[in-house]
Amino acid sequence: MIRGLNPRWEEADVDVEPATIADRDAATVHALPDTYAVSRTPARPVVPSLVVPAGANSLVPPATAEEPARRGFEVRRVPGAGHTLCRDDFEGFMTALDGWVRSGAALVPRRRANAVKRGMRGRPEERIVMTTYVITVPGTFTTGVGDEARARLSRALRPADPHTTRMGSAEDLDVLNVNEDNTFTLRLTVEADTGPHAEEEARRLADSALRGAGLDERTAPLGPAFVTGIDSEVR
Repeated sequence: MIRGLNPRWEEADVDVEPATIADRDAATVHALPDTYAVSRTPARPVVPSLVVPAGANSLVPPATAEEPARRGFEVRRVPGAGHTLCRDDFEGFMTALDGWVRSGAALVPRRRANAVKRGMRGRPEERIVMTTYVITVPGTFTTGVGDEARARLSRALRPADPHTTRMGSAEDLDVLNVNEDNTFTLRLTVEADTGPHAEEEARRLADSALRGAGLDERTAPLGPAFVTGIDSEVR
């Protein structure tokens, strides 16, 4: 029956579903159409907010599904996915996050996607808790770098600007500082599950931004990345 109702699920999802149904509180199902049958969607998003609804969802009326977009939320549907869209089309769900959850603030890096998926199948110990880090990456310009290259580098790093964090704003941390001796410092905001992963991601971001500005490991070698601070609030 479960397979018939959910033809797109993987075998592991089908196998765990009976235990999920057995563990649920049946009283909550009866309460949904009664006391709690009210909209709890904010009148407008206080911070940039993404809603990822299922593309084929009989549980949510069309008018209700369209309301978040009218109130200013970013809405991205997963075509063909049902109510449990992460099970129906996990790759489609991850694709819906592209461009929103950026690598500069990657809440779920692609290399950890399988671990997150396993957590969604009823193994809470696999779930990843992400933290906002401010990472410092030092470097040196070995050749003259013009204003245009610096501007391109700053633009490429803008999504990871530490001013978006409480700490970065309070301490006025700039994403790029260049000293008179041509040494420079990058300070990047990164979301990661551990400090080492945050340092790794910051280094990858820095490498990518430098290449985009026409620089490489010879003209702008980087030193080791390190954690400057941890900030749980992003403005």
